[in-house]
Amino acid sequence: MTAAEHILSKRLVASGLPASGWDFVSAGLKTRAFWSAKIQDVRHLQAAQSLLGDFLSHARDADGALTSRARLVSDLMRSARERGLYTGTGGISDPGSARRNALIVDTNAGLAAGYANFAAGASTGARLAYPCQELVRVEERRQKRDWRSRWTAAGGKLYAGRMVALKDDPVCSRVSRFGVPYGPPDYGSGMGWQDVSYEDALALGLIEDGYMPPETPLKDFNAGLEADLQFTGEDDPQWLYLKDAFGDQVRREAGKIRWQADIIADAFRARSADPQYRRALRLGAPTPKALAAAPADARLEGKGLTLQADHLQHEMDRHIGTAETHADNLPLAESDMAMIPHAWRFPDRVTRGKGDALFFDLQGADGGWYRLVVDAFDKESRFRTFYKMKAGASGLPVKG
Repeated sequence: MTAAEHILSKRLVASGLPASGWDFVSAGLKTRAFWSAKIQDVRHLQAAQSLLGDFLSHARDADGALTSRARLVSDLMRSARERGLYTGTGGISDPGSARRNALIVDTNAGLAAGYANFAAGASTGARLAYPCQELVRVEERRQKRDWRSRWTAAGGKLYAGRMVALKDDPVCSRVSRFGVPYGPPDYGSGMGWQDVSYEDALALGLIEDGYMPPETPLKDFNAGLEADLQFTGEDDPQWLYLKDAFGDQVRREAGKIRWQADIIADAFRARSADPQYRRALRLGAPTPKALAAAPADARLEGKGLTLQADHLQHEMDRHIGTAETHADNLPLAESDMAMIPHAWRFPDRVTRGKGDALFFDLQGADGGWYRLVVDAFDKESRFRTFYKMKAGASGLPVKG
């Protein structure tokens, strides 16, 4: 998986939780989410994720120029200001400031690139040549944190004063604020990981002559992330904290805690494995925002939204990529499907269609409008279709 693919695979998670609050979220959930502290606007997160994906894939603009870090920071600042997130304070807590958006770029790009490098170096052959990694300073800082103390507190050993460990040593994850053995270990730290060769590791005493690496650390790491998601019961402290912090953005399923946005991707993975898969997917009852946006007689109170995986597949076959033929519509990408729960929970507006149909409209980061069409029945709401319309089509505003 490339750095760009890693970024784009993450689920958008909007939350007012500060960075210190995210510290209590398990690594298994954090690594699967695209988030920024105190950002509750899903469209700004979507814009940031898309722009970072382009940046990491070395995409070019209409003039053929590569996206630069400066351009990316500027684009994110503009997105934050257009969404009304700019506070004018200009500091790290201001979503519209250069400092905050540079931190978003550097942290997310660093973690994504770090994951790609970690995965590439996880094979047996690669770890035979470079069995260890060292936490080193890659950028200078005027005020440096005491990383050696943090390293030893996390259970690491110093070798000739160097912070070196085998790639499968848990200290590589424990020293990181994000709970992962790659990328920057903290916000704005100026620290990163550097491969250590077999010869260097042998001289330092980390390995013995004839060393052979064990099972790939990537497999162990991913298994650890899955274990991290374990649901132990309704009184599980992690579950209670997550429900309080994220509400219906988290769910429990098959003994694991997962982001609610995963439900769509999970359905398609299950359907790919079993074409007869017909399990009903439930997104939960509409939020107060959705109820407030809906017509007074919409009869939505307490009615969860139900989707059938095969019905969803049928509708997506009509709207993904070149399958989209309607002149007012924009073609969907598979990643757009993750916007279904957001359109259900946080629509910009809800209007009536024909019969029992309700249109849940959410404007995307590119100005287009996602439209989730729902039938409101007596006991539940049912998915009808999901597509994306051009701004201004069918009376939709150019801006939300």
